[in-house]
Amino acid sequence: MSMEFGIGLLGKYPYKTLISLAQKCEEIGFDQIWMPDERFYRECYSQLAVIAQNTTKVKLGTAVTDPYSRHPAMTAAALASVDEISEGRMTLGYGAGVSGFAEMGIKREKPARALREAVNVIRPLLQGERVTVEGDVIQVKEAKLDFTPLRPDIPILIAGAAPLVLKTAGRVADGVILGDYASTDVVEWGLQQVEKGAKDAGRSLDDLQKTLWLQTFIHPDGKVARDNARWMVAFVLWGTKGFHDKLGIELPKELEESLGNLSYHLSPEAAGEVGKLVPDELVRKFSLAGSPEEITEQIKEQHEMGIHQVAIHPWAFEEMTSEGAIELFAEKVIPNFR
Repeated sequence: MSMEFGIGLLGKYPYKTLISLAQKCEEIGFDQIWMPDERFYRECYSQLAVIAQNTTKVKLGTAVTDPYSRHPAMTAAALASVDEISEGRMTLGYGAGVSGFAEMGIKREKPARALREAVNVIRPLLQGERVTVEGDVIQVKEAKLDFTPLRPDIPILIAGAAPLVLKTAGRVADGVILGDYASTDVVEWGLQQVEKGAKDAGRSLDDLQKTLWLQTFIHPDGKVARDNARWMVAFVLWGTKGFHDKLGIELPKELEESLGNLSYHLSPEAAGEVGKLVPDELVRKFSLAGSPEEITEQIKEQHEMGIHQVAIHPWAFEEMTSEGAIELFAEKVIPNFR
């Protein structure tokens, strides 16, 4: 089994810069470009359409969009539209989301159920059916697309880290995107949750596409990379604090207390003070952070666990630009898996 590599590009780039960067990613060996549906960046489907028109082979996807800020019927229409423009290169990365909800007065209720109900809207719409769903979170009545999608079986991957969402991926999706799980122990735990859901639906984990979405800090000096990753790992620890016990994590007391001061909107500068308390062990559990050689060894471990794709979200820091990180990863890491 070969390893694929994806890259996440936020909608922060002017479109001409985005075109150039996407073409570069395709040229230097990335297999897929993922666009997060982050409020309030440039809108992800229009960005993906621009990329589709200016590339020829790289696969595309959302990583992620959600069932709250965008109705699943509208997601189906947008997904099929960009799949047509790209001539069949789209994947739906679907998650419960978080950004912008407070600003828009949106409540993030029953995420696992919302995702399951949403998939039960999107999939039949892509297949040309007329759909009615009266769910606990999602409702649609007699909805039908007014065009025929190029592909009725566009892949749907459910992304997340929490147990119920991962089980939902196993039950209803074509695959899973494990968010921020980077070391073998936490990847294994995540896959176990997916497998439970798959077995409940009479399916096998082997039948599902398995992708890792990883915050990536790369530098020739591994210590420099890890030191710059600590603030982001603090955010990951904040986001997973409800199930640290299941992940086998026991935080240093000072770090555990400091996580209470974080929020989704806190700046990297402020989070950096908490990040200083994050030990190397946790950096490795929840990010790709190190030298190209160290990152290569970590991905080899993930590959041996049956992961099909590692999708990196490359971060810039004082000693490394985003473009420099992308080029270094493509030059020094990807060739080890070709």
